[in-house]
Amino acid sequence: MGHLIILKRTTVRDWPEPIRPLRSYLPAEMRVLRGILGMIGGVALFGGVLVILLGGNWQLGYADSRFLASIFLALIPATIGIVSPAWYWLGRPAWYRLDRPGNHLLRRFRNARFVPGMVGTVLGIGLMAPVTATSGFWVQILVPFGLVIAIVSPLWFWLVRPIAHDRVEKWLPGDGSEQSLATFGMRLLPAVGTLFVVSVAITAVLALPIAAVGEPVSDDGLTITVTDIRTATEVAEVGSEDGRGDDAWRLLLVQIAVGNHGDTPRQLPGSSVGDISVIAPNCRANNFGEPSNNCNQLYLDGNITANGHEYVNYDSRQASTAGRIEPGDRITGWLVFRLETQPTNGAGFGAMIIVDDIGRWRIESK
Repeated sequence: MGHLIILKRTTVRDWPEPIRPLRSYLPAEMRVLRGILGMIGGVALFGGVLVILLGGNWQLGYADSRFLASIFLALIPATIGIVSPAWYWLGRPAWYRLDRPGNHLLRRFRNARFVPGMVGTVLGIGLMAPVTATSGFWVQILVPFGLVIAIVSPLWFWLVRPIAHDRVEKWLPGDGSEQSLATFGMRLLPAVGTLFVVSVAITAVLALPIAAVGEPVSDDGLTITVTDIRTATEVAEVGSEDGRGDDAWRLLLVQIAVGNHGDTPRQLPGSSVGDISVIAPNCRANNFGEPSNNCNQLYLDGNITANGHEYVNYDSRQASTAGRIEPGDRITGWLVFRLETQPTNGAGFGAMIIVDDIGRWRIESK
């Protein structure tokens, strides 16, 4: 008798027309396939989140990480997917054998769709893969767009749709009793379009501006400018004969100017490691946990000499003011970064100097 009840619940009326004939030839018991798909999706989600967090640098292109931290919510459906075989292969048959205790409480979830929710989350996380710290605005949209899809998909298919099925059907276009591809597209496209518009708005707020060398970027009282960049094969501290830089292809010298046009003292950028970074295709010698293509900074005490010229050390200027800049003051200095390898054509993205939470400056190829 239990088997007949399952067969009734898994009729093909909920599938689009082209899939119905194929679905009618499949076994009524789909729990084995669903368990396999759930486990594959869960493992893919865990792997994707780890790769994006530990192997990428896209976070550096955004000003606020609070929304971006929602990527960790994808670990919830990932966990559900990994343990789903335990339910579909063991728990569900046992529940039916026990005559479905508590079914009156779970009846509203009969319209939940496990696999579509899992697929939506996997696709959403996958959309984030092309984004890097140096991506332009329209590519950066993929991060919030992917995050929104990854969060909304399981919420919709696992909770909202089954709980409020009747009310949801009234909102959606098309006739819900006709499960065709036309109806599916009529309902999917407006939803995806709405999520895309929301993602554009989020990106407009979070994406760091991209400027050219010499162009100032202002933020909350500070005006920061990358005023000049130069390359050298070796640098030395003033008063020292020991050269530095023979372990790199080139050294990149970056001049930073910071002005405080506000009414209160402000924290200077660069007081913490990674506040000012260089991301370039020819920087690949990274330590574990560093952003990909991060050019390691060369730390020097005091002013710098390179190519016969003396340069004021930005770190020394910052230390002399205890990392603060007073209203009306302006501080200028140079930082040095290692370029590990010679640039190659077709690297896939340009090089940029990034001041955390402030802006990005393009490094033009010379």
